[in-house]
Parts: sequence; C-alpha cells; structure tokens
Amino acid sequence: MYKNDKVIRRYSEPFKLKILDELTTGKLNKYQLGKAYGIAPTTINEWIKKYNRKDLMNTRVTVKTKDEITRIKELQKEIEQLKKLLLKKDLDAMIQDSYLEVAAEDLGYKSVAELKKKAKYRVLSKTKGNAKGFASLTTICKSFGLKRDAYTSINIELTNVQNLNNKSFKS
Repeated sequence: MYKNDKVIRRYSEPFKLKILDELTTGKLNKYQLGKAYGIAPTTINEWIKKYNRKDLMNTRVTVKTKDEITRIKELQKEIEQLKKLLLKKDLDAMIQDSYLEVAAEDLGYKSVAELKKKAKYRVLSKTKGNAKGFASLTTICKSFGLKRDAYTSINIELTNVQNLNNKSFKS
C-alpha cells in the first residue's frame, strides 16, 4: 500500500441519523461517539450542520466583566447615533437633489447633470473656502471627481479670466 492511499468512508443516511439520535440522548458526547464508531468529531459536526440540528452544536458562553458590558452598551448607543446621523445626511442629500432639480428647471437646463457641469468649478471654489480646516483640497477635488492638478490649472484660468474682466470693466 502507498503512503497517500486513503480509505474513503461513506455513511448511510440512517447511520448518520442514528449517531445524531444517540448524541441527542446525551449519554455520549461527540468525542465518545466518534471513538465508539471510528468517526471523527468534525464529521459528526458536518452531519449536525447538514441536518440542521443546531441544538447539538457546541455553544460558546462568554463571561464579561461589568466594564466590558458598559463599553458594549456605550458602543451600541454610538452605533444608533451614527445610524440616525447617516439617515439625516441621506435625507439632507435628497433635499439638496430636489433643490438642484428645481433650480435646473428654473434656469432652463435640460438636466441637473448639465447644471452641475456648468457650475462645477464655482461650487468647488466655494466648497474649498467653506471647508478650510475641515478637509484638504485633495480630498475636496476627489469628491468632485477631479485631480488636484486639474483644479489648480482651472483655478489659474478662472483667475486670468476674472483679471481680464476686471481690467476691461475699469477701462
């Protein structure tokens, strides 16, 4: 016989159910049944899962200190607060989208996308001013789908246009 030759055992359905019934009686545990019938306890676990007998699975009992319980309760409260905050932010975003739709219609744009495209760089500049100390220019540009270099080059162009407008306005 070769070293890698393994004996593959197949067990009948009635045999599997018999083992689970014996386990249910509680006279023998998985390890004792495994020894008695020459079955690995992991195989018995697979049968428990297969026949959806969760009552026979090992249960894990966790003992916690009062500090851990207090910390868990604090974290659960924080999770609830964050869920409420996220819900509020989602609602705020829907309201803002509605405002944009109304503004696009009133200004004669075909869609909100067209309005956003036209106003993107002005909004980006306003956002940059409002977000000082809150978010970096790189982060703001990413949220607009731009690279920082693109913003810088566009900002230079806008400044040049504004300067030309100011000079021609003064003349």
